[in-house]
Amino acid sequence: ESDAVSGRFVAIFPNVLLSVLPNHVFVMQLDPVSPGVTKETCTWLLPKSGADASDEAFEPTRTFWLDVNNEDIDIVQRGQRGLTRGAVPAGPLIPRFEEPLHRFQGILADMMTKATMSDVVIPGGDDSSEAARLGAGTNPSPAAVDSR
Repeated sequence: ESDAVSGRFVAIFPNVLLSVLPNHVFVMQLDPVSPGVTKETCTWLLPKSGADASDEAFEPTRTFWLDVNNEDIDIVQRGQRGLTRGAVPAGPLIPRFEEPLHRFQGILADMMTKATMSDVVIPGGDDSSEAARLGAGTNPSPAAVDSR
């Protein structure tokens, strides 16, 4: 029930991100072109009822995502400039924020070094529970808002 009013944000791969919301899905694909250059492709998926919406009706959603995305681009570019200047040494991944990247790198390493798929292991830090594999389940319902 709370999924009707909340969103889910999923990293399919480190370069494919989904933002699943009640009235649309925003897909972002990032493709490295060269050092310091990334091509970004953004796609909005709408339900059938939204496919007939006018450009004007969709404009607030598009503007919101483009504004958020431009803020994110600025943050990422600043971080990259800081890393390339060597002020802060690159370190290990932070599990709380970078678990999907850690998982992906572990899978790639296994695929390059293991003889068969049955030899591929779940990277350390993950557990084998259904909640870990599929997410936390239904989002909790938001607290009621007092109308006073």
